Amino acid sequence: MKRIIVADDDELQRTARSGFLSKHYGIPVDVVEDGDELVKKVQEGGYDFIVTDYKMPVCDGIEAVEQIRTFNPTICIVMVSG
Repeated sequence: MKRIIVADDDELQRTARSGFLSKHYGIPVDVVEDGDELVKKVQEGGYDFIVTDYKMPVCDGIEAVEQIRTFNPTICIVMVSG
């Protein structure tokens, strides 16, 4: 089964994006609130697709993607901005 994770510090954006993806692809979507959480979850493995906000507290989307690319250079990542 495919797995998707959405990272955004705005609850409305997290809910909208995860709801859209879950509804249209029929698979569960995990959500996190910042880039640090995103990196930790992706390190745990099992994700096929990431949707991340560009600007987040603690660790922004750019920093998170740079870290993720060091251990998973092929995962599909889409960066968005509210």
